[in-house]
Amino acid sequence: MRRIFALTLLLGSTSLLACGSGDSFESTTAGGAAAGAAGGGGKAGLGGAGGTSAAGAAGQGGASQGGAAGGGVCAKASDCDDKNPCTLDGCSAEGKCVSVSAPKGTSCSDANKCDGEETCDAGGTCAKGVPIVTDDGDKCTVDTCNAATGGVTHQPVVIDDNDACTVDACDKATGAVTHKPVSVDDGDPCTIDSCDKNGGGAQHVPVDPGDGDPCTTDSCDKTGLHHVPIANCAGCAKDADCNDGSPCTVDRCGPGGKCAITPAPADTPCGNTNACDGVERCDAKGKCVPGAPPKVDDGDACTVDTCEPGAGVTHVPVATEDGDLCTDDACDPATGIKHTPRDASDGDLCTKDACNPKTGELSHTPVAVDDGNPCTDDRCEPKTGVRHDPVVVDDGNPCTDDKCTTAGGVQHIAIPGCQGCSTDAQCGDGNPCTTDACVANTCQHDPVVVSTSCSNDNACDGEETCAVDGTCKPGTPPPLSDGDLCTTDTCDAKAGPVHTPVSVDDGKACTKDSCAPATGQITHTDTCVAPQTCGGGGVAGVCGCTPASNPCANAACGTVTDSCGVTVACGGACPIGKQCQNGQCVCVSDGKACIGKQCGFATDNCGQSVECGGPDACGEGLICVGSICKSCCEQCQQGFCEPLTCICTNLLVLGRPLVAICRPQAALAAGRPAPVRPSGAPTATRTRAYPARAPAASPSTPGLSPRRGIPVGSPRTRE
Repeated sequence: MRRIFALTLLLGSTSLLACGSGDSFESTTAGGAAAGAAGGGGKAGLGGAGGTSAAGAAGQGGASQGGAAGGGVCAKASDCDDKNPCTLDGCSAEGKCVSVSAPKGTSCSDANKCDGEETCDAGGTCAKGVPIVTDDGDKCTVDTCNAATGGVTHQPVVIDDNDACTVDACDKATGAVTHKPVSVDDGDPCTIDSCDKNGGGAQHVPVDPGDGDPCTTDSCDKTGLHHVPIANCAGCAKDADCNDGSPCTVDRCGPGGKCAITPAPADTPCGNTNACDGVERCDAKGKCVPGAPPKVDDGDACTVDTCEPGAGVTHVPVATEDGDLCTDDACDPATGIKHTPRDASDGDLCTKDACNPKTGELSHTPVAVDDGNPCTDDRCEPKTGVRHDPVVVDDGNPCTDDKCTTAGGVQHIAIPGCQGCSTDAQCGDGNPCTTDACVANTCQHDPVVVSTSCSNDNACDGEETCAVDGTCKPGTPPPLSDGDLCTTDTCDAKAGPVHTPVSVDDGKACTKDSCAPATGQITHTDTCVAPQTCGGGGVAGVCGCTPASNPCANAACGTVTDSCGVTVACGGACPIGKQCQNGQCVCVSDGKACIGKQCGFATDNCGQSVECGGPDACGEGLICVGSICKSCCEQCQQGFCEPLTCICTNLLVLGRPLVAICRPQAALAAGRPAPVRPSGAPTATRTRAYPARAPAASPSTPGLSPRRGIPVGSPRTRE
């Protein structure tokens, strides 16, 4: 669609219309009508009827030949273009160029995003923007800016000198690159230290401690080389007397008691503990010869290859991340690290696609379609890209000479003596918002009903409809966003807005992948419930659990729960008389050991000693006699008894018993029977002291009260 802008200056009765390239302008003021009538000829403008002179005003869609020739400096707005994006240029009805400053803040950006965003100032001048800061303060990086996208990159400088015997570094403050030799000294006097520049790094080859003397034991330790004389080397009794400690010699005690030291068979192993110097073997002369170092380089450009004396050769994967979110980082074993730019294309050839390396956010900026040529119809199709199709110059009027020039744009010059149209078909103007007809040999273009569709078949810019003036009014683009952050929102010219779900699959069989529409947060929830794990049951991608072997190792009966939470029966039922407790069959008392016993101890059916009735089975004043609770005083044949200690005595002090007499004895003395306590029942006693009374003489019960037979001053007990 053509771009139209208008600048109107009211200078008295003058009306000014400034039109874009390739557009016609129509005066709707009274001045337009006057211009149409003044020439006496040509077609009518929208404001008045035309005459017959070729020097008349222009009809709809063309400039007046007479108007341009009337001494003016412009015929259309494009004649006044000063190529300054900060001015609005137009051609007045009098044919004079006018120019005013564009609103302050209008973009006048150049094609370089690295020098900032240029905007117009109030005086019509394009002011420079603020350049993007590229310096990261690190002298060890090369800082650049992409003019097309404005993206800043900080590429580390190359410091590797391809020498395995140096440590390469760069000073961030000065940018100085250094290659410090690596330290090869391992502090071991028993190795010859060197460095292999071609990838082997530090080498530590064991020294040969042998001194050529068969009667010394040659060795090397942290203190240096040692040659210890072999005892009885000149005279030996057995082979052990001749041992020189070398794996490359055969030590024998020969005839006459002389040691015979001969080389061991060639290729006999004599290795040390350094895996990086190869496998050492004996030569034919009895010397331990270093082996061939193992190959360190695995030919894989994606690994860092090293060799450690203890661990041997290792191949550690290289780091591939470059910190740029707009690249897919990977490593090819043959070629090394690759940083492949992400595909930023949205499939729309009408946008310029870019990616922000810091955030990974994609941008799609509409491309410029205006080529500055008024004779082309400039537009962009998402599938085919920018198009500059020639404008239609034929106005369907056989009485005009239709043409387009770069300087003048589309022109419809009246043909002298032409009689006009004869059929409606000759009046077609290609405008879907007008009804074209031939009336009195003159073409008329009347606006169609308002809101009639004039669609350009692009669902992404809304539905175009006809306006009251017979022009096609742009539609309202449909909203792209569906409010769901889990979809990528785009627009297809045919289908309209498209909402494509984002990918949430993490490639793991045992996770439930989802996306929250409100936040766009992608989650991966583990579907396996402990103790199950993914593949734990032996089936890949399926939740399962493999129990530990022999869960009944410590149980002979009952059930246990294995490591997978499953109940497992262990052993069989326990023998009669035993029960399963804590996984073991144990004997349980039948509770019959104390039947018929009030007190004391008994042995139950499990052979355990049981205390019948507990430690206080007999209660106060009673003692256990043969598993029966009895009063201690029942055991006192004569005299007086102290119930708690069961002490019997005949002593009186001042006519009173030395100890209190127990109630059963007192009851018997008074001629009354002692209370009988049920078998096994505890005895509760309550004691109260009575005041002393003068004793009465009694030959049979000395010290007893003559009235009740109770000892004077003795406690009174109630059972």
